[in-house]
Formats: sequence, C-alpha cells, structure tokens
Amino acid sequence: MSHRSPLSTSLRRDHGLRTAARLPFFLALLISALVVTPVHADEILQKGARNPFKGTVLSEDINKVKYKLDGVAQAQEIDAAQVADISYDDAPDAYKQGRELLKKGDAENAANSFRLALKQKTKNNWINVYGNYYLGQALQAWGAKDAGKLKEAATVYTQLLKDAPDCRFMPDALKRNADVLAAAKDANGAAALYDRLAQVARERKLGIAWECRALILKADAFLTANMTKEAEAAYAAAGSFAESNAGAQKDEAIKRELDAISGRASLSQGAALLRNKKFGEARSFFEKVASRPNAAPEVIAAARNGVGEVLLEEGKPRDALEQFARVRVVFYLAREEVARATYFLGRTMQALKDAEPNGKKKANEYFAEVIERYGDTPWADRARAEIK
Repeated sequence: MSHRSPLSTSLRRDHGLRTAARLPFFLALLISALVVTPVHADEILQKGARNPFKGTVLSEDINKVKYKLDGVAQAQEIDAAQVADISYDDAPDAYKQGRELLKKGDAENAANSFRLALKQKTKNNWINVYGNYYLGQALQAWGAKDAGKLKEAATVYTQLLKDAPDCRFMPDALKRNADVLAAAKDANGAAALYDRLAQVARERKLGIAWECRALILKADAFLTANMTKEAEAAYAAAGSFAESNAGAQKDEAIKRELDAISGRASLSQGAALLRNKKFGEARSFFEKVASRPNAAPEVIAAARNGVGEVLLEEGKPRDALEQFARVRVVFYLAREEVARATYFLGRTMQALKDAEPNGKKKANEYFAEVIERYGDTPWADRARAEIK
C-alpha cells in the first residue's frame, strides 16, 4: 500500500485548483461544490452492530423501517425490532444535546433540551415522535429525584401513544408509561397498562418476550405497592407462562430471557422478605436457591444478586461487593442480572464512601456503564437517578 505525504496532497490540491480556474466559471464552481460539500445521510444502527449504515429513511413504524441507499434505486426495509437507533441528518442541535445529557444522567437539562428541540421542524416531523419519546425518558429519570415529574412523564407517554400509536417506540413507550405509574405506586394503573402491553404483543405479533416482560413487570408493580396477595398471583402467572413457553423458543437469547423471568418469578418470595426487611430469612432463601444443582444460570445469578442486596441492606458492603462482582464475571450471559449487579456495584461504592479510594468516581463509572450498555433495562433509569 502506498502512502502519500501531506506535501504531495497539498501540491495535488493546488494543481486541482489551478486547473479548475482555467475552466468556465460555472463548471469550476460545480467541481468545487462536488469536492468540498459533505454528503449528509441518515444513520441506521442495527442491533448487535458496531457501526450504523447510511441512507435516507423514507418511513418507520412499529413493524418496518424503510430506507434508500445512495446510488440504489429500489427502497429497502428492515424489521423495526432489529433497529437499535436512527440518527436523522437534520436532527436539531437541542435534540442531540438532549440525548447526550440523558446518557450522562443529567435528566433535568436533558428534558429542557428536548422541549426546545420539539419546537423545531424536521423532515416527516420525526422530531415529534423522537422528541417526546426521549422527553418522557428524561422526565422519568428526573422523577427518581422529584416524584412530581413522574406525572409529567406519564402525560408525555400517554400523548405520544395517542398521537403516534404505530410508531417504532410504541411497545417501549407503553412499557415506560406503566413503569412510571408503578414508580408512583399506582399499581392498578400500571397493571392495566402492562395488561394492554401483553395484549398488543399478542395482536401485533411483537414476540413472546414482550408478553412475558409485561407479566413480570405487573407483578413487580404490585410488590412495589406492597399489594402482596396480588403480587404473589402475578408472579405465579408470569413464572408459569415463561416456563411453559421457554422450551419452544428457537432464538437462544429469547429462551434465556424467558428462563430468567421464570427464575425471577420463583424468587419473588425472597424479594418480599427483603422488602419487609426480614434479612435473615431473605438471605437463607436466596442462598438455598443459588445452591440448587439444576437451577438455570439466570436463576442462580438472580439469587446471588439477592444475597448481595441483603448484605448491602445489612451494612456489609464488602461482602455485597463480592456477590455482585461474581455475577458479572460468572454469569455474564444473564444480561438483565448483570445490569442489576452493575447497578448495585455502584450503590456499593456509594455505601463504602471514604473506605474505598475514588469510591464516588467508581460508583459513577458503574452507573454510566449501566446506562450505556443496558439502556433497555429498568436498571438504566435507576442508574440515571444515582449518577452525579
């Protein structure tokens, strides 16, 4: 491979300019424009890919994203479920700033940026959907510190679902709307939305995983509101549904998720003990589950995280640290539990305070990792609320 020096590049550029100067004015201007004008394009990031591919997004909805590549006459499409993110070439600066602030955990300023971005105009008015979707997320994260913002987040999500019921974000926006109500301890309101999500998943053929998530999150909402009887019934339903459907899944990632949900449902008794501060009983329960010889890795990981939470509540952060670190290393394929362990490693660093060198910095690094790598899990919102 030959390498050109900066000097030779400069000489060729000068020669090109002199050549253009001898051409008719308009032709020279055209050549100059072709040389210096950057090519703008939308960017579509596919799940699992490192880099996005570029083209022009023609349309997007809950099922498909249609786009056209430069130089290719025929439009193409990709399943919306396979799209991780889309960056439009005409994105307002306020929108881009809002995304960065949200990623860093600055929810208040992110919300203000998204509100400003929503006043701008874009092609196909995509900003109306994206701006409100991420404004809802910013208010949701802000709500962890200011409960009043949870109501605002619910209002934004509700309006988004009304205005754009077939948008690509619909399932997650519906889930987040329910999550907000659950965080506000409106368990019945949250349960109604999780039921709606399960129904939408069936009717729109979004996949068994969405339906299963809705069932387990409904149970979590009841537990958060201390509705023990309802929580127990919901966990039993979620666990039974996940267990009965896991074996039929050809996609290994979906099978693992259903196994994890089944396992988490079986751990609901320990979660209730922990929530009621019966630490000794909770620890014994989790230890017993973690020692089961035929337990799925996701179940063992969840049990180990449960032990870690108990130890953290008992004021034993060093011992808790060992449990969470073990989950990250040994059970790295149990993605949801790794996200949970990473979040609690941040909390453990906070608990250690001055006993851990650079503890605050390490805590923020763990929270940032959850936001960056596990942004689609509930732990990301909790991490945004903690990061400083």
